[in-house]
Amino acid sequence: SAEKARLVIRDNLAQIAPVFNKQKHMLGEEFSMLDVAIAPLLWRLEHYGIELGKAAAPLMKYAERIFSRQGFIDALTPSEKVMRR
Repeated sequence: SAEKARLVIRDNLAQIAPVFNKQKHMLGEEFSMLDVAIAPLLWRLEHYGIELGKAAAPLMKYAERIFSRQGFIDALTPSEKVMRR
């Protein structure tokens, strides 16, 4: 079900959140293709009703850093731009 999928995504992202207390990006201090790959998922969380909670605060700070990159902003389609408030 969709709700089960939301919970799986939420739980898996919550598990990796502490990584961002120690490093700036997924693989360390350098921006990589892994950051590029996960950014669209993070962008869509709110749109699909996936709430991560306070434990995921480091992950969401990381996401905001990615979302502020000019390359990310330029790559958004019109339909993606309206997915977040």
